[in-house]
Amino acid sequence: MDIDLAALLQASDVMLLFTALGGGLLIGKIRIGNFQLGSTPGVLIAAILLGIWGFDMHAQTENLGFMLFIFCVGIEAGPNFFSN
Repeated sequence: MDIDLAALLQASDVMLLFTALGGGLLIGKIRIGNFQLGSTPGVLIAAILLGIWGFDMHAQTENLGFMLFIFCVGIEAGPNFFSN
């Protein structure tokens, strides 16, 4: 059974979105010495790479991805903001 992953991701916006999220979490866990990128920049890099490779989403799915990204940034920055 052959599965064409590129065709599957191109056909399903939600699967492409969660592939970017999952791949970004994996990228964010890579540690080089004492440096670790983190989950939010990792997801951003994964989404940029998927866009460079020619994957495209509908506008509604892009908005959902953007809302999830802003939510993650707020969750990471929120506790530090209020503790200062």
